[in-house]
Amino acid sequence: MTKFQRDPTKIAVNTAYLFMIFSLVRMFAVGMSLQTSIWIQIGIVIAIAIVIRFLVINPFYFCALMVLFIISAIIIGYFSPDFYVFFRDRLFSLVNNIINNISGVENISLDNRLPLWVILLSTISLFTGLVIFKSRNRLLIPVLYIPIFLIYWYSFYDQAFNLMVLFIFSYLTLLGYDSLLKSKPEENHGNDTSSTILYPKWMSVVISYSIIIAILAAILPGSTDYIRWSWLNQKVTSAFPAIQDLRSGESSRRVSGIAPSFDFSTTGFQTNPSQLGGPVIIDDTVVMTIRGDRVNYLRGNIRHYYTGNSWESDQSSYGTVENNLDFSGLTAEEKESLYREVNFSITNDNFSSTTIFSPLVPSSYNIEQDAYALVNNDHSIIYPGGIYTGESYFIRAYTPRAHGIQVERGADSSLDDLVDLETYLGLPETITNRTIQLTNDITGEEATPLDKAIAIEEFLRNNYSYNLNVLHPPEGSDFVDHFLFDEEQGYCTYFASALTVMLRIEGIPARYVEGFIVGPASDDDIQEVLNSNAHTWVEAFIEPVGWMIFEPTPAYPLQARLIDYNPTSEEDIESADSQGFSRDPESAEGRDENGGSGTDDGPDGDNFGGQNSLNIVPLFALWVMIVITLILAWKLFKGTYQFINKKKIYSNYSSRDKLLFLYEKILLTIISLGYDIKPGETHFEYSNRISHKFHDYDRFGFRQATNLFVKTKYGTYSPEIDDIKSMESYFIKLDGQLKRHMGFIPYYLNKIGKLIGIKN
Repeated sequence: MTKFQRDPTKIAVNTAYLFMIFSLVRMFAVGMSLQTSIWIQIGIVIAIAIVIRFLVINPFYFCALMVLFIISAIIIGYFSPDFYVFFRDRLFSLVNNIINNISGVENISLDNRLPLWVILLSTISLFTGLVIFKSRNRLLIPVLYIPIFLIYWYSFYDQAFNLMVLFIFSYLTLLGYDSLLKSKPEENHGNDTSSTILYPKWMSVVISYSIIIAILAAILPGSTDYIRWSWLNQKVTSAFPAIQDLRSGESSRRVSGIAPSFDFSTTGFQTNPSQLGGPVIIDDTVVMTIRGDRVNYLRGNIRHYYTGNSWESDQSSYGTVENNLDFSGLTAEEKESLYREVNFSITNDNFSSTTIFSPLVPSSYNIEQDAYALVNNDHSIIYPGGIYTGESYFIRAYTPRAHGIQVERGADSSLDDLVDLETYLGLPETITNRTIQLTNDITGEEATPLDKAIAIEEFLRNNYSYNLNVLHPPEGSDFVDHFLFDEEQGYCTYFASALTVMLRIEGIPARYVEGFIVGPASDDDIQEVLNSNAHTWVEAFIEPVGWMIFEPTPAYPLQARLIDYNPTSEEDIESADSQGFSRDPESAEGRDENGGSGTDDGPDGDNFGGQNSLNIVPLFALWVMIVITLILAWKLFKGTYQFINKKKIYSNYSSRDKLLFLYEKILLTIISLGYDIKPGETHFEYSNRISHKFHDYDRFGFRQATNLFVKTKYGTYSPEIDDIKSMESYFIKLDGQLKRHMGFIPYYLNKIGKLIGIKN
């Protein structure tokens, strides 16, 4: 009779083992966007899981494999010394990549994803194999698996639900097998066929019920009409604020939403995207995290056309650009003398958008998918694939130095070079005569475009109040006219709209910019961008420097312009150049005019670009490692304590209990040597069959031990001290034989395994 015929349930158990492993590592593969085909993943899972299972059941081969690995490494290192350097660098790169990903600094690179996945696969296979084939504590499996599935599902990976159904089916099959073992009759009087008939029927019932339960769990409809207990909701959310983020904000996740272009109305500063003005709803939600050089103005949308109550963009001038290609249009000399380079990464938090944010003037971007982006003449960047929550991109930009510095260094930008000039001068018919007259009155004594722009800027800052709580403009009114002559208060959209319109009245090209104004960086050069940091401002084209930022909103400081700049030394140049985001050089706080850190050393684009769809995976890997380590440490401590305690208990046993205990130990040792008890075999039959395989020691052997056991357990015999000593001595001899049979290392590994609850 074949082995399969004797125990057909092993196929079901091994299949459940493979399914459970596949369900979890497939979840990891989805989470890290592993590019490998699912069929290749299945093949890798089967191969590694089977090998791990074999090594778990046969720890001697595991030790032999480790020895072979070490010897091979030594031989390879001897003939190829570069091997150690390559292996060290590769390992360091992987570990460093994982640590940086957990810290939120970079993504898991494409080169590291498959190795990391294989490491996770091997770890999960080892854990699952130890629990299934060595330990009987089945609860350890769902303790590891279920939380990971739930976390992935709450992170908007819908595949987690189906994979968890597969896991539940496999786990129920395993529990059915355990129930079968418990119900298996201890003796069937030599009838081997009973178990052969019973096992398939039992397992067919178990598998059928497991399939039915899993299918019902998958197809039963869920209801959104949940019980609403306001007081409980308030209690829970006040104690655990993070719970509000669970499975919420689906549109900001790549797996569940479609990224829109940046909409200023979503920040709370404009309730209606087609209507300027109205009260502001302050929202302190963090939407982006910036790492690297400091920035102040992050441009999102450039608006060209004023309609009288809203701003619209020209969508016709976009062209495609690729990863890491310079599209700034600046020469090397201009970058060196007229601009300052800034390098930083942006990670979206609770936010998705096709808009890539950058200062003026962006030069290149880096996104891991290496897809194209769209850029127009205003250097607005659109990434059609979208950047979602948890995903990052890298920006290199060249922010203009102060006006005075650019003029002194020979800037020569001209209106003749400006493409689509009329776009930046256009005005609707809604502009009122009193708006035009006011503008002319403000600029009447100013000679140059810069002087006029500054005069209007100062007029708005000095004569109008900053107020977030304003009413919507009357229907049919011109927004700028209403602000200038009726409301006379407002926030950034009011001031920026008025300045843009008034500059255009004076023939100065201007554009309305929507984005964020960023606060100071933390000690580790991290800037958080909140919805409440949303802002609008104005960029005007002023010869000979080109586009300049103007800040008409009085709540925000002016950009340093250094109009009369005339350095006398290199030291003075650097001092003036670092005046920063302030009203004048005397009040500067050590920041450069661009809000940057003043350093030219930016992070490498390769380290910051890309979509961070995997950052959940290394955290899970770390969590898995910690859980397994803690479990093993606890079980080792517990096993050691129980071992010591058993010795104390044994010393207090009666002679009868000692003999029965020793016989059980002898029996287990003989079974470990490869001599199993056949179904239905009695103690004497077993003893007579295998006693000749073992030496007698001092005329005491397994036959004598069995005879003492049967007389003591089933009769009235009371063992003497000499009987106990003979049993103890015989057990020690057999244990020594087992050590020689298994080998030194496998023997003690087996001992440690027993301490932590892994049984043969």
